[in-house]
Amino acid sequence: MAGSNYQRVLQPLQVKSMTLRNRIVFPPIGTGYATRDGFVTGGLINYHAARAVHVGLDVVEVTVVRQRGALFPSSVSIYDDKFIPGLAKLARVIKSKGAAAGLQVVDFGARTGTCGAAGDPLAPSRLPAGILGLYESIEMTRDQIKEFVELFAEGARRTYEAGFDCVEIHAAHMYLISQFLSGFSNVRTDEYGGSLENRARFLLEIVAATKRRVPDDYPIIVRINGEEPFQNGLTIADSQKIAQMLEKAGVDIISVSRIIRKQEIKTQSGDSFGWNTSVPPKDVEEGCNVFLADAVKQVVGVPVMTAGKIFSVAHAEQILRDGKADLIGMARQLIADPDTLQKEVDGRTKEVQRCKQDFLCQTTLGAGVPMCCSRNKAVPPENISTPA
Repeated sequence: MAGSNYQRVLQPLQVKSMTLRNRIVFPPIGTGYATRDGFVTGGLINYHAARAVHVGLDVVEVTVVRQRGALFPSSVSIYDDKFIPGLAKLARVIKSKGAAAGLQVVDFGARTGTCGAAGDPLAPSRLPAGILGLYESIEMTRDQIKEFVELFAEGARRTYEAGFDCVEIHAAHMYLISQFLSGFSNVRTDEYGGSLENRARFLLEIVAATKRRVPDDYPIIVRINGEEPFQNGLTIADSQKIAQMLEKAGVDIISVSRIIRKQEIKTQSGDSFGWNTSVPPKDVEEGCNVFLADAVKQVVGVPVMTAGKIFSVAHAEQILRDGKADLIGMARQLIADPDTLQKEVDGRTKEVQRCKQDFLCQTTLGAGVPMCCSRNKAVPPENISTPA
């Protein structure tokens, strides 16, 4: 049987109260499939339902914890209890397909509003326009930092109440928490800036506040950059230390990603800006982030996730066999073909629709319109304008 070639991929994993039937994750990737005011739509539910059929974990994307904290229009929102019913419908559908359901909470910080959403670009430090987004950012006060800790924790509480099996805190990709972690974007001189320990304080306070809002057996994932291509950006050694801090704080899974480089994106209005992409372009090697996950895995005892240009289940199996990660995120490939896992396990590899790597999913979203896929005509789905 072809399935015998994928023993590691098909191995279940128990993380506190959450059971994963296999090691493949559909990781969070922005879509723009919510309503303009952040409610779950039928289209968003159908999109996730298709991808939850075979994977172990399906994590709902970049769900904003602040009303004016989005990067692009039609971002899924969780800043108010009014969003819980729609999110609960989404969680139920994902779980009905056999996958565990997760949700990622985020604020975009200095990048807020860059792709057409209305927002206030609050950040750890003042950054001129064009550095991380279209607009000059506003340095946060200590009081605002404390408020944001509560915003994230309340987002986690709503995630739990909506019935998701875990919450992921987005601390990567040069969004707000990542901006605090990075010496490139954080030049504060108070207790939230300077040393790595100080720059990690905001994230650790969020983790602590989150743990006070959810049961002890509720899994918490944190996504971090493994390294950054900026002056004073995070190094691998920095990320290893952050991972150790997170493990000590009680985080259950560490997802390791990174910023690859800047890529010029044009908005609908014709403006262009440097998009600090976490989605590896075509000229970057496959599995480009595995070495970072491996480095983190060497210093922590909790499961480590990798993602980034992993387009085949065979590649995922090899990463797991090599002991370089415990979970494998496949975003673009599962957008292109949600049935990739089952087709490969069944020996129907030739039937898999491989991602074309033409970056259409990113250029459409970067322009402030719903994500499209040139390989899969069901993306975007129908019914993405009215609440579910």
